[in-house]
Amino acid sequence: MKPAAGVDPALFWGIVATAVVGAAGVVVAIVLYRRSASRQQVQALKQQIDAIARRMGVTPYLAELAAARTSVREPFQKGMASIGQQKWDAAIAYFESALPAANGAELVALFNLIGICHYTTGRHEEALAAYDESGRLARLFKDKRGEAVAVGNIGVISLANREWDRALSSFQQALSAFEELDARHEQARALGNIGFVLMQKGELDRALTYQEQALAIDRQIDRPAGIAKRLGNIGLIWQSKGDYDKTLQFFEEALAIDRQIGNRIGVAQDLCGIGLALEKMGRHGEAVNPLVQALRMFREMAVAEGPGDCLRGLASCLATLGAEGLTARCVESGMPPEETRRLVQVLEQRSTPAGTGSER
Repeated sequence: MKPAAGVDPALFWGIVATAVVGAAGVVVAIVLYRRSASRQQVQALKQQIDAIARRMGVTPYLAELAAARTSVREPFQKGMASIGQQKWDAAIAYFESALPAANGAELVALFNLIGICHYTTGRHEEALAAYDESGRLARLFKDKRGEAVAVGNIGVISLANREWDRALSSFQQALSAFEELDARHEQARALGNIGFVLMQKGELDRALTYQEQALAIDRQIDRPAGIAKRLGNIGLIWQSKGDYDKTLQFFEEALAIDRQIGNRIGVAQDLCGIGLALEKMGRHGEAVNPLVQALRMFREMAVAEGPGDCLRGLASCLATLGAEGLTARCVESGMPPEETRRLVQVLEQRSTPAGTGSER
């Protein structure tokens, strides 16, 4: 399966610098100390980082920022609050204001966060410069984890730019570093990223092997979010192979986990994958409900890339069911009649055949 033209797979499916984004999906390298931040503050920061990782496929790295001196910690916390409000430029300004007082791994982490903010707003060149500086400082201060994260995030940018060979090289370097650190979570993400790149290159059997290795690690460390991500990515590989029964099986397994852990973007991705698999199997009537649910969730979360795949799947359903049949199915799925009418009008204007999905 190749992602639909114009769709940024790294953003949509969250492939990480580990597999991103994460999605890559998400490698979150965090050392949070309680001596300078309350338990509630630490938890709030971790939740923000987890949300970034799931949605954008990048790899946040905080080093010891939550425990830093006041002149570093306060602008860092204000920057994180700005990220929570999606005020990316304000966040960058706060992080940059902390740089003069920061040292060592703190600098590595701040440039990583600056890179994340630039990447999130589509400023890839600025993000790349920030990650390069983060990596340079990590090497200077012998911060091996910070360097591995920087290399992985550079791979994410290459992934977004469809520079497959460069992305593959970056993810392989990150994997080697995380293996040396015995960082199992990060190893799984890097393996997943490599698998995604190989899928894009058409090397489906190798891609499957890497995703299965990532899945095995996530199961060993009992990380449900990672398990769900790997299951969905394996589903995409089987979709590329044309085995839609297996595609459906893996997406349904992923959906059960994502619902259990409350990962809304994962639920939307899984529903979209299920709907597209059903559409490919010729089960258009059954495909409408999951596609409509996914479309609604993507729009609620303002995920720009998600609706495209849902709309392409629904366009195929329209061609088979007709306007009246699709309208009835959409209303049964809980879509208001007026919204359904507008949707059908939009679909009738589309001539693009159903897509095959995007990387999670």
